[in-house]
Amino acid sequence: LAEFEVLPPDDENAKRAELRPAMERFKDTLVEADMRINKEKKKMKAGLEQDIQTFAQSIKDVKVDFTKQAPYKSEGFTTESAFNVLQNFRNQLDAKRKGEEDFGPKMELFNIEAPNYKELEWVEQEMEKLNALWEIRAGWEKEKGKLLVDTFKNIDTNELDDMAMQFQGRARKLIGKDKNVQNWPAFIAQKQDLETFRDLIPLIQNLRQESMRERHFQMIMNEIHQTFDPKSDSFTLQKVLDLGLIQHSDMIARLADDAKKEAKIENGLQDIERVWSTMTIDVKEYKGGAYTLKSTEELYQGLEENILALSSFKSSQFYLPFAAKVEHWEKTLANISEIVEAIQSVQRAWMYLENVFRGSEDIRPHLPDESTMFDEVNNGFIDMMKRVYDEPLAVKACSHPRMLETLNGFEACLDKIQKSLNDYLEKKRQMFPRFYFLSNDDLLEILGQARDPELVQKHIKKCFEGVKNLELSQQS
Repeated sequence: LAEFEVLPPDDENAKRAELRPAMERFKDTLVEADMRINKEKKKMKAGLEQDIQTFAQSIKDVKVDFTKQAPYKSEGFTTESAFNVLQNFRNQLDAKRKGEEDFGPKMELFNIEAPNYKELEWVEQEMEKLNALWEIRAGWEKEKGKLLVDTFKNIDTNELDDMAMQFQGRARKLIGKDKNVQNWPAFIAQKQDLETFRDLIPLIQNLRQESMRERHFQMIMNEIHQTFDPKSDSFTLQKVLDLGLIQHSDMIARLADDAKKEAKIENGLQDIERVWSTMTIDVKEYKGGAYTLKSTEELYQGLEENILALSSFKSSQFYLPFAAKVEHWEKTLANISEIVEAIQSVQRAWMYLENVFRGSEDIRPHLPDESTMFDEVNNGFIDMMKRVYDEPLAVKACSHPRMLETLNGFEACLDKIQKSLNDYLEKKRQMFPRFYFLSNDDLLEILGQARDPELVQKHIKKCFEGVKNLELSQQS
């Protein structure tokens, strides 16, 4: 400006003169401001560090509280309260993570290294495991609740066992993540609950065994001093637990085992009843309105097998509940056996003597008392066999009063008749010793053909050696 002879006004010169001092003052102000900022930054950093320490301590406090309050044990906790506690700590963790996130930019501003909150990670891991454990418990309690109220007779033990094994498998996976889990009281309680339920399965199977009868359940009631109806719709698994039957599982197992062995006897008796409900005495028509036994092979085979089975039943220590039935069938089959044997014995004698006393009138005059006796036996035996023919079922046919006694009477009479007949034949032999060369049948045939002597020709050669036949002539 001076070079071009431009003279600024006095006020501008005055202002120009003030510029350098003002610049110096501004520099001083900047230095002073920088000093103040540094001072404040130190204060802010110190405050931030204090806040970080407080925050870190609060995380440690969360861990301490979690250790004290978390549902590591099942006592004092329901699944609902356990999940509420875990949710409360989850909310605290979320807040702490939010706080950690908020501290990030500030620490970056002051070049502070972000700390690693191990306690926070530990609590998160513990919560995850606890949550998994209580989810297992919640699921199990839900399924167990259904089973407890289900009708006992409808419970599927295989399904129950499979379900318990599934929950045990989930628990084992949890141990695989951290072996310390198996020391938690809540885990131990859940494990015991599952094991107790699986221990119930043999008890359930024993109680529901088909061979268990009312007498067995009565013995259980006597043992526990309480009553119950295992077939009732109100009898549930909860009732089994309430009755404390699990404490008597050994006794019930023994009863069930005894019931199985008793069932063999019971089934054997049922087989016998089934066989003899259809077993018949095979009777055929003989002649003159008479009937005789035909085949007895099947009957005797059934008698032999069943009498042997009854004998084995009696030798068993589990025989007592069926003593009355066994003895009934022993008597029944023994009676049938004796009667059929008596019929056969009487029938053999009757058929032989029937030919003598009914087939020829020549013998009857010589044995009048025996003939009368035979007629009585004949009529009685024919009537008896007619009844058997009309009602061939062995059990019913042999149940007539005094039937065996009557048959024994018949046999005694026939034996007496046979003895008298033998005595009669002996007298004839004594009168004509050549008759000793003949059998009783041959001799009876000769004696019975007095009206037609020619019929005896076939027996001549037996009486006289070298003689084939005789020339018979009528007396004049």
